[in-house]
Amino acid sequence: MRRLWMLSLVVGSLVVFGSSAVSAQDATPAAASDRSTFVVPPAQCVINTLLPGVLNSLATPAEAAEAPPAAMASDIPFAIPAGTAADAETATAVTDIFRQSFACENSGNLSRYFSLLTESRIRASFTADEIAGVVAIPPVPVPDEEQTALYAILNVTIHGDGRAGAYVIVDTVANPDPVEVLYMIAAETAAGWRIDDVITFAADGTVA
Repeated sequence: MRRLWMLSLVVGSLVVFGSSAVSAQDATPAAASDRSTFVVPPAQCVINTLLPGVLNSLATPAEAAEAPPAAMASDIPFAIPAGTAADAETATAVTDIFRQSFACENSGNLSRYFSLLTESRIRASFTADEIAGVVAIPPVPVPDEEQTALYAILNVTIHGDGRAGAYVIVDTVANPDPVEVLYMIAAETAAGWRIDDVITFAADGTVA
C-alpha cells in the first residue's frame, strides 16, 4: 500500500497551506498534478544565516546521556500525541518554519536551513564533521526539476510537552511515491519556533 492512504486521515480537516486555508481534498495528487506550482521557491528561505561560531560550537560533540534501549521505530505504531489545536498566531509561525525548511533545502543554503532547527535536532541529525562543513559550503540551489514540492501542512496541534506538530504532505524527487507524508514537530525556543523532529513513514504506513 502506498502512502496515499495517509491522506484519508485528513479528509474533511482544515488544511493550512501558506497563508490560505483549503479543503483536505485539495491536497490530493489529483489537485496537485501540476507539481511545479507547489514547489517552494528558494527565495522564500529568508531566515538569518546561522553564524559560523554557532555552527562550530554545535560541531563540538555533546556529552551523550545514557538512555535505556528503545524499540525499533518501525515497531512503534504512530498516533498524534494528545494536545489541542494551535491558535492562529502559533499555527502561522509553525507553518512558516516548516515551509521555509523546504525553501532552504531547495536553495541549497545549509546555514539558513540549520537556523530553522533546534540545537538538539542538529546534533541528532548531523555528525560533527557535517556541521563544521556547512561553514565552508557555498549555497548551491537544487535544480528546478529536483526541488521539493509542498502540497499541504495539516492541523497544527500543541502537544502536552508544549511542542507543536502537523502532518506535512510533500513530494521529493528522491522518493518514487506520488506524495510523501511526514509528521513534523517544532519546539519554541528563545529565537522562535524551530524544527525539533521529523517523523517519516514507510510505504505501508509504519514509522520509517
